[in-house]
Amino acid sequence: LSAADFDDVEELLAGGKRRPEKPERPELPEVWRQLDSLRRHAACLEQQLVVEREERASSKDAGLEGDSLDGRLSRQLEAEAAELTKQLADARASSEKAEKSCWLATAEHQKLLGRQRYDADMVAELRQQLEQQWRRAASLEGTIADLQCQLADAPEALQLAAPRAETELERELQELRVQHSWLESSAAEALRRAALQESALQAEREETEALLEELQEQLALRPK
Repeated sequence: LSAADFDDVEELLAGGKRRPEKPERPELPEVWRQLDSLRRHAACLEQQLVVEREERASSKDAGLEGDSLDGRLSRQLEAEAAELTKQLADARASSEKAEKSCWLATAEHQKLLGRQRYDADMVAELRQQLEQQWRRAASLEGTIADLQCQLADAPEALQLAAPRAETELERELQELRVQHSWLESSAAEALRRAALQESALQAEREETEALLEELQEQLALRPK
C-alpha cells in the first residue's frame, strides 16, 4: 500500500466525493422541511374544518335548516366537513409515517458516520505505525551494513562476536517485516470496510431520496 492509497481512503472516510461528476444528493434536513410542510397543511385543514362547523352552527341558529335550499347547503357543508376530516386524517398519517421513516434514516445515517469516523482514525493510526516501521527497518538495514563494513578491519575477537550481533539484528528486522505485513493486511481490510460503508451510505441516500419524492408527490396532490 502506498501513501496515495491512504490519502484516498482518508479522503473517502472524511466524506470526500470519489466521483464528483455525480450530482449531490439531498440530505436529511430536506425531509424535515417536508414534514413541517405536512404539519402546516394539517393545521390548515383543521382550521378549515373549524370554519365549516361554525358555518353549520350559524345556519342552524338562524333557523334556516327547514328550507330545502339551506338543507342542501347544510348537507353540502357536512360532506365537505367529512372530506376535510378524511384529508386531515390522511395528512396526519402521512406525517407520522414520514417522521418515523426520517428518524430511522437519521439514526442509520449517524451510525454509518460513526463507523466511518472510527475507520478513519484506525487508518490514520495504521499509517503512522507503518511509517514508523519503515523508518525502523531502514535504520536496522543501515546498522547491518555498517557492521558488515566494520568486520573487515575488526580484531579477531570482534569478528567472532559480530556475527551474533548481526544475526540478532537480522532477526529483529525479520520480526519488523512480519509486523509490517500484518499492518498492510489491516490497512487493506480497512479499505474494504470503507468501500462497503460507502455502498451502505449510497443505499441510505437513495432511500432518503425516494422518501423525499414520495412526500413531494403527496404534497402536490393536497388541495391548496
